[in-house]
Amino acid sequence: MPWDFRFDPVTQDLIDDGHGAVELTDTAETAVLHQLLCHRGEWWGDPDAGSRLHDLDALVADPEALIADEVRRALDPLVRSGRIDQVRARAVEEQAGRVRVETSFQDSSASQRVDLVVTPSRS
Repeated sequence: MPWDFRFDPVTQDLIDDGHGAVELTDTAETAVLHQLLCHRGEWWGDPDAGSRLHDLDALVADPEALIADEVRRALDPLVRSGRIDQVRARAVEEQAGRVRVETSFQDSSASQRVDLVVTPSRS
């Protein structure tokens, strides 16, 4: 079972465990957050890594449908590798130009459901 550092999806800081170390997770939570928060096409190692959630102008035509589709597209490599499945995504417009993305998935290795909320920022 892989262990990853947990980080806050809003501040993108590592989360302190209160004992002088960093919290760890045995789920694919960190990999999912990296896929959603990293800009698609900007990492030389894998041009398909990341998402276009930061480019909200491209998703403005139908934010609820297009953002959910983008989340599923961004998480597809994790689904194909068998790390996660049963991906669900929902976009909620908080105010003009701000969207909250609610995502849930089944982690295959930890056999548990994980819920995440991401608020992508424009870049």
